[in-house]
Amino acid sequence: MARTKVTLPNGIKLEGDSADPAFKETLAKLIEVVGADAIDDGKIYMSASKGATLISDMATPWLKNTICKLYRDWAAELSEVKSPVTFLKRLRSGPDSKTMLGLIEELATRR
Repeated sequence: MARTKVTLPNGIKLEGDSADPAFKETLAKLIEVVGADAIDDGKIYMSASKGATLISDMATPWLKNTICKLYRDWAAELSEVKSPVTFLKRLRSGPDSKTMLGLIEELATRR
């Protein structure tokens, strides 16, 4: 049993078994209500084609492709920064998306 904890932007906490279909359905309904962009907790990835997905449930190739996509998006945003000081600051700090970091952490557990 893989316990998953999600904290919504309004502070509500949801905890359950990530393999439980009822938990997944409840999670999907909550995401519909609060909006996917509001959740950046490192546990859920909002897929354009598959909807809300627990990162732990994603196949390894999908993890890799998603990390690359989010990295490209981050780099594109970075290229729009005009100030060299701000550019370097953001470059040094790297992506700050908890979702991206969660994807990377999950990939690191795969062999």
